[in-house]
Amino acid sequence: MAIGYYNGFVKRVCEDLHHTEKMINGSDEFEVKKFVFKVIIPEELDDNGVDDFKVLYNKKYELSDASTIGKSGIKRGYPLAFKIDLEEDNSDTTTHSIIDIPSTLNTIVECIKLYMPHLQIGKNEDIDILEKKELWNFARVLKYLISKNASTKNNVIVIEGETI
Repeated sequence: MAIGYYNGFVKRVCEDLHHTEKMINGSDEFEVKKFVFKVIIPEELDDNGVDDFKVLYNKKYELSDASTIGKSGIKRGYPLAFKIDLEEDNSDTTTHSIIDIPSTLNTIVECIKLYMPHLQIGKNEDIDILEKKELWNFARVLKYLISKNASTKNNVIVIEGETI
């Protein structure tokens, strides 16, 4: 899952931003000279995977929706959440924080349900351990891939164990 997420989304978003230095918010196009792409891995998944977590996280941090512009000048279909952060040194440079909570993590919930059907009421420690292991594996593979590519290694960070 991490390989597909990285190749199909993270790497492409970074390549687009390095190439065009632009994003779109609604009908507004704006310049992105400096960015950090934060991939948020929740501490745990619920029965809906990350969908509810994503909505609450974006609301809590007042993130806006945007998308990149591809190398060909065409708006990409990738929805992004972002926020503009001012630099601490009070320079004119702004850093765009791009935040994504990988929807592909929903697959972990579905796989675990198939592998270990929930046969009891309440928490199941084995399921919790397996879920945490899969989240950890996803994060490790993603960090490795990020570190091996020039367009991602200085711009993408993985933040694990987030809660709302």
